[in-house]
Amino acid sequence: MPDVARVLKAEIQRLARKEARAANAPLRRQLADARRSIVELRKRLADTQRQIRHTERTVEAVTPEEVRPPERKRPGFRPTSKTVRSLRNRLGISQAKFARLLGVSPHSVYQWEKADGRLYLRSRTRQALDEARSLGAREAKRRLREMDGEA
Repeated sequence: MPDVARVLKAEIQRLARKEARAANAPLRRQLADARRSIVELRKRLADTQRQIRHTERTVEAVTPEEVRPPERKRPGFRPTSKTVRSLRNRLGISQAKFARLLGVSPHSVYQWEKADGRLYLRSRTRQALDEARSLGAREAKRRLREMDGEA
């Protein structure tokens, strides 16, 4: 009887191995595909690195006079009521003086500070407001004195 048990056990092991191989076959195919794609990606990486080295050598060979960075525009200024109010407070001037500095009416400045969100201004007014952003309090007050005729 011990021989039958041993034979039965061996047969069960053989069938279990066969079932395990059948169950793992799709995984083996996926693994082989993944390995192939890894090889392909490594080749592409090596090609890209070669191109980068070539480009770096080419860039190093170019003299500084030949290299001119493109002119960058200053990012767009999007005035809001908060920016107008904080700018006026930073300059330390009243709404009326701020309006005179920008060349608009005092009521406009009042409306801008009262508004919610982005302000849609004429290009001349937006430009004047953008210029005022670069002013300091002393410079703004000096310009206002010049406008009044004082020197």
